Formats: sequence, C-alpha cells, structure tokens
Amino acid sequence: MTPNTHVEGSSPDHGTGSEQEDHVDSTRPFLAHLRMAWWRPILITCVLMAAMVVVPFGTAILASLIETAFSTDGEPPVGSTPLMVLMGNLALGAMVPLTLLVMRWIGKVPVRAGFTTGRPFSWPRMLRLMGLLFAPLCVIMLVIQGLAGFPPGGVVITGTTVVMLVIVVCTAPLQAAGEEVVFRGGIGPALGSWVRHPRAAAALALVVSSLLFGLVHFASDPWLSFYYTWLGFVFGTMALVTRGLEAPIALHAVNNVVALGSGVLLSGGGPLVVDRAASGGNESMIIVLVFVPTQVLIVGILYLAERRHTARGRGASPAPTR
Repeated sequence: MTPNTHVEGSSPDHGTGSEQEDHVDSTRPFLAHLRMAWWRPILITCVLMAAMVVVPFGTAILASLIETAFSTDGEPPVGSTPLMVLMGNLALGAMVPLTLLVMRWIGKVPVRAGFTTGRPFSWPRMLRLMGLLFAPLCVIMLVIQGLAGFPPGGVVITGTTVVMLVIVVCTAPLQAAGEEVVFRGGIGPALGSWVRHPRAAAALALVVSSLLFGLVHFASDPWLSFYYTWLGFVFGTMALVTRGLEAPIALHAVNNVVALGSGVLLSGGGPLVVDRAASGGNESMIIVLVFVPTQVLIVGILYLAERRHTARGRGASPAPTR
C-alpha cells in the first residue's frame, strides 16, 4: 500500500477554503475521498474514539445522578428512564458538530466532506429512505419477537411508555446520525487517506471503522458483538455505494427507532432495559440470523438502484445550448 498523504509545505496551514478543498478528492469513492498528512488520521481517530466513550458514559452517569437525587427512595433506577434515554440520544447527536469541528480543525477538510463526496447532501432522499424502510423493519422485529417469545405481560402502555416512545421517535435519529458521522464521515475517511489506491483505501476505511463501531458498543454477548460490527460494515457499504451518508443514516435511524420502540413497548410500562451481556441467549442469535440476510437484501437493492440511477445519468442527453 502506498501512502496517500497530503504533502504540507512550510507555509502555515490556516485552514482556508482553498486549502481545505486540496484535502478532498471527489473523483475517489466515499471513505477514500480525503487526503491529509499521515499523523492527522491517528489524532482524529484517538479524539473521536475518546469522545465516543466519555460523552455517552459521562451523560449516563449524570442522568443517573439526577434520577437518584429526585427518586423517593434515593436508589438509582434499574434500566433506562425517559430522562436517561433523552440525554443519551442528545449526547450522541451532539457528536455530529463535534466530529465536523474535529475534521475541520485537525483534518483541514470542509464540513460537507463529512456527509458526501461529488454531490450535495440530499435531505429528501434520506427521508424517503426512512419511509420505505420503516414498515419492513417493523415486520421483521415482530418476527424476531415471535421467535424469541414475547414477555409474559405482553405490551403494557403507561404514561412512561408514551413519553419514552415520543423520546425514541424524536431523538433516536439524532443518535444514529451522530454515530454515522463519527465512523463513516470522520474516522473511516481519515484512515482511508493513508492509502493511494482508491479501492484499497475504501476497504481499509470500511473494515477498521466497522471494527471500531462494534467495539464502542461494549457487547459481551458474542452474537451481539458480531452484529454491531456487521452493522458497521453494512452502514459503511451503503455509504460507499451511494457516495454519502443519507442511506446509512436512514437505515441506522429506522433500525434504532424500531428496536428501541419495541423494547419500550415490551418493558412492562417501566424503564427500558437493554441487555448486551452474554446472557442474551437465543434472542441475540435470532437477531443475527434474521436481520443479517435482510440487511444484505437491502444493500443489494440499494446497489442496483444506484447502478440504474448512474446509468440513467450517463445516458441522459445534454441540454441544448444557445
């Protein structure tokens, strides 16, 4: 592998617009579209990975302290309360501007390079994909719950349930966007800048960012550990195929809303409990065996749609000039 580092001159680097454009190569695929000095990806990865540990855990501790201070028995809550879910999702959503600042200050790249390459970011496209994915993922989650077995109490609706569902629907997409920008918009492309060959650079970015994504979920269940890493690979492949983050953010957001929403509905009307320990049992295995083929199908359909869209663009006749 030949380094694809950007040679920096003796003049000071103040991060002007033209200098930032020099660090982006829109002819290369997403995840391999950045160029920077060899040490910048190391620093970017260390800063963002540290933030992905400190910010969520720090927020969880703060939320738990607040809940304990206002509880009637002075004991910390068991599971995630609405306040803890709200603060946790907002904290991960705050990783979007933090990552963009890190990429601009350390990587010297423009903000838009963290979302797409070679084209503008499309909000309608992302929202349309969310709408298309929601119903199928709800059906798949019902299948998983049916195979794993519903809890004895079934679905219980309380005031806590309603508040939690509103929080999940409104803030889980922010959580998903934060993680996508960190791993697919920041760390992945930064690491890809080490390699000159575009495909090798994209492969390096895809594999390493997926492993790091799986790592920060701290799942001791081997099935879930594999699944989180696999999810990182799926999201990265979608970013690579579409040259941007609209599709991975859409799938990630819908996946989180459906997963957390089903957990809330089946929590007995109380706090949400997310079990990532090795005691997850058959449910973790069922999640992998059902969701993985589904996600392969989704990526395949997306790939064919992108090829069709690209072929249409190439076959379109140029507009007449006067």
